[in-house]
Amino acid sequence: MVQPRLPPELERRIFKLAAEEGENIPNILHIAHRVRVWIEPLFYENLSVENSTRFRFFLAAHKHKSDAFLAQAVRQVIINIHFAGSIPEIGAALVRCTGVTRLTGLGALMSSTLPTFIKGMRLQRVAMFFAHIFPNGIDLTLACFQTLTHIDLFDSVYENHDATRYVDALLGLPVLSHLSLNDDVRWDTIERLLREAQALKVLVVLWCGKLEQGKAHAAAAPDTLEPPACSRYRFLMTAYDSWDECITEAPNYWSQAEDFLAAKQTGTIDSRCFWMSDRDPEKRADSEKASEAEEETESTSAAPIHTLVSES
Repeated sequence: MVQPRLPPELERRIFKLAAEEGENIPNILHIAHRVRVWIEPLFYENLSVENSTRFRFFLAAHKHKSDAFLAQAVRQVIINIHFAGSIPEIGAALVRCTGVTRLTGLGALMSSTLPTFIKGMRLQRVAMFFAHIFPNGIDLTLACFQTLTHIDLFDSVYENHDATRYVDALLGLPVLSHLSLNDDVRWDTIERLLREAQALKVLVVLWCGKLEQGKAHAAAAPDTLEPPACSRYRFLMTAYDSWDECITEAPNYWSQAEDFLAAKQTGTIDSRCFWMSDRDPEKRADSEKASEAEEETESTSAAPIHTLVSES
């Protein structure tokens, strides 16, 4: 008896949608060989270094994968404070993941040993403390940093001597277009970045403190941060949300900042406004409630789909 089959393209799409919930992937891999071929790379695509069953599985499974597979499969790495395995064991796995383009992390692994593990990568987005990785002086001349377009710098750059060494290093990155700094940053530091980093399209200060203090600081921004002193609108401040947001897919503060700056350019937002309020906690909560209500409406109106899948 011939069992019903969906077209392969549709079948693949359905399983990929199911795999978007990462915890489903181990079970999906056992359905059929063709499904494993489609879905297994997704299991490795976004790697979270943590103390979880899924990461322990990765530490064991990577040894049986080729360098080519890992280079193609793993694209994003988030390193948490607590993780399974030893630093050498994790390093031996990461060094094989040369296709990683997005990296962030906190904790013991984000230390002076990290460059050894990531030297083969061609990173595009990072969020980290550079001082933890380069305790003896920041060195962004490594090949893995030369492809960076987006950076969230966790380090404090308030003091003048700190600002100088960080800015000097950042100015050496050839394709850096999006940069975020944290909390209280000197205006002369912002001015220098806007003046000398001509490729920079977006410069954000993420404010972690009280909102009223952040808004007051933004209101005190000098005229030198906007045209005609600068060629275009590139600077803004906004509320900090999540430490890994720099490397996540849009919508994120990068996409929101681009929309905000475009609105300033057209005059929709006042040229003297440097605070992007769409990310304020109360507005974010309202937006999340609206999204949840929309999802609930969609789920109640959608018809269930039942699929029979068999191996050929």
